[in-house]
Amino acid sequence: MKRYLAVVAFLSILSFTSASCVYLFSAQDEFIPGVWYKCFNVKDYKATINGINQTVEEIPVTSINIIDTKIEKLEEGVFTQHEDLLVVTFIGCEIKEIEDRAFRNLKLLKMLILSKNKLEVLKAVWFENLSNLAVLVVNDNRVKQIESMMFSNKVNLTALGLGDNKLECFDFTPLINSSLSVISLRENPWSNKCQADMSNWLKLDNAPRTDLIDTQESWSEWANITWNCLNKITETKPDNNVLNSCVQPALDNLIIEGPGVTTEQIVEILDDSLLFH
Repeated sequence: MKRYLAVVAFLSILSFTSASCVYLFSAQDEFIPGVWYKCFNVKDYKATINGINQTVEEIPVTSINIIDTKIEKLEEGVFTQHEDLLVVTFIGCEIKEIEDRAFRNLKLLKMLILSKNKLEVLKAVWFENLSNLAVLVVNDNRVKQIESMMFSNKVNLTALGLGDNKLECFDFTPLINSSLSVISLRENPWSNKCQADMSNWLKLDNAPRTDLIDTQESWSEWANITWNCLNKITETKPDNNVLNSCVQPALDNLIIEGPGVTTEQIVEILDDSLLFH
């Protein structure tokens, strides 16, 4: 992502708010051209966003990033004056709740980053109008549930970050044969059955790259062990504890050697620390 930000002007401290805000320019031929705003430790995030002009030196503001700010609830109407934004970021803001229409008017949005917050559910209604969304990063939250219609009609989604959450499974079928090229799934308590199901998808030629586990070999072996256990169990839908009692001993004896897909190989846009820190 560093390659996307070609700084061609100085950083400026804003005076309209007590928050520490800076802006920079991105070259017109970059992924997200225009003016990028970054604001830290904001006391009133709505007033701060409303205080940002739509242009700087006749160049449109295309990115607003709020960092390390206590918000808890993200309300609708915040972006009324900024309908042309391409990037919105809330990192480390302790957000627990997002109102249904908070992003409704951001029809041009390409990138939404909500990392390091306290979200427990990802609701489909939040993203209904975001047909141009290409990058969605929700790493390091408390997400336990993703609503089933979440990824419907997201034909432009190419990168998805769900790492460091509480997910045991989710309906990933809308992502199969989609435009998704990279997905972060690390550090989630995936059920063995879900992990086995996902392995069939992630082994396809057009599947996205993933950081779920350290090597492709161990991914395949894990899936094989799970399917073997499922074949041994007579129940149609076995209890997770029953399945785990079969899978875990085999995993404990599993030793994998050789190169594979590592976290470092995941595309830079899923690592928000490269974007804003």
